[in-house]
Amino acid sequence: MYHERLDGPSPSLDAIQPVVMTCARDTSLMRMFVESYARRIADALPPPLASVDLTAAVTLPGDYVSLLHRLGPAAVAIHPRLGDATDFESINDAAYAALDHGLNGLGRRECLLFLEDDVVFSGRFIPFLAGVRLAPDAGLYTLYQPFGGYGSAVVPTRRFFGTQCLMMPKRAVEVVLEDRGKSSEWPTLTYDLRWARSLARRGYKLYGSLESYVQHVGGISRYGSESHRSETFVE
Repeated sequence: MYHERLDGPSPSLDAIQPVVMTCARDTSLMRMFVESYARRIADALPPPLASVDLTAAVTLPGDYVSLLHRLGPAAVAIHPRLGDATDFESINDAAYAALDHGLNGLGRRECLLFLEDDVVFSGRFIPFLAGVRLAPDAGLYTLYQPFGGYGSAVVPTRRFFGTQCLMMPKRAVEVVLEDRGKSSEWPTLTYDLRWARSLARRGYKLYGSLESYVQHVGGISRYGSESHRSETFVE
């Protein structure tokens, strides 16, 4: 394992609150996520919060509900389809809702670990997470490297995409949520790109691991387009 040297504290594992953005679009992916989470993560971090998006499925299948129960969330929030909005905007809003749910459940903890439900975890995830140092200007720290990765601990705003696994300090979450609902400003951008721009224009930087400590297993994105994987995943 290698940590790029960054100035800043290393939050204790007890100070990191997981929040999972999930939906019932593909139960097989949720099963892989839950099994990997139980094996690699559950014993090391506080119980997760879960935010369930109903954009793609108004009703939740029984096997999905069973998997959600197995995940063992401390609290579950439901994000209904956003009025007359398009699927695109409803999904974007669901991501903000998950952040808001995480912020409300943060308590005295220092940062969120934002997770999507279509990843599996490296066996080295927790040891690496325990050593992550968050610089004072960190808006987020990504533990997922799409394709061949960014090649640097500092991620250029215009190159960043993918919110499969992010550490976000409380102050950065609050900054991103200030821009919730401002779809007219970035009408064609997905939520990951919106978050990056919200942070950048307030002076925050994006950081990340040099290798990927989660693997994206979803072949189709939440928006219905072809998705991505990491070539740098550490088993």
